[in-house]
Formats: sequence, structure tokens, C-alpha cells
Amino acid sequence: MEQQSQLQQLQGELQQQQQLINNLGQIEVSQDKRIQDLEKQNSLIRARESRISQDSKKNLQRAFGAEGRIKDLNSQIRSLKYQINSHNCNYVLNKINYKK
Repeated sequence: MEQQSQLQQLQGELQQQQQLINNLGQIEVSQDKRIQDLEKQNSLIRARESRISQDSKKNLQRAFGAEGRIKDLNSQIRSLKYQINSHNCNYVLNKINYKK
């Protein structure tokens, strides 16, 4: 009789251990899925960072290009102002000379 109760006790412990093993297996599967999800998110983040970096480089190139174009336009404006001032001076001188 005592052997039978020990056997039942051992069977109960075995069932508990099997349940623990099953629980650990489920936890392991859950953790593997979580790791896969995190790796996927990490990959998406890296792809987004790459796109942002490329966009930033393009924007900087555009800004530097625009800066160069602005400098050219400012130079042209100064040149035109000089030409206008020269023309106005010549016009005034011609008027003065014409009156003489």
C-alpha cells in the first residue's frame, strides 16, 4: 500500500514537472516570437533611419546649391545696380552737358 501511495505521489510530481516543462516551452516560444518582433522593428527602424539620412543629405545638397545660386543672383543684382547707377550718372551728365 505504501508503495502505491509513493507511486501516486511520484506520478503527481511527474505531472507537475511535465506541466512546468510545457509552461517553459510556451514561454520559450513566446520569447522567440518577441525576439522576432523586436528584430523586425529594429530592421524597420534602421530602414527609416537610412531614408532620413538620405533625405537629409539631399536637403543639404539642395540648400548648398540654393546658397550658391543666391550668391550668383546677389552678384548679378549688384552688377545691375552698378549699371543703373552708371546709366543714371551718364544721363544726368548728358543733361547737364546738353544745357550748356
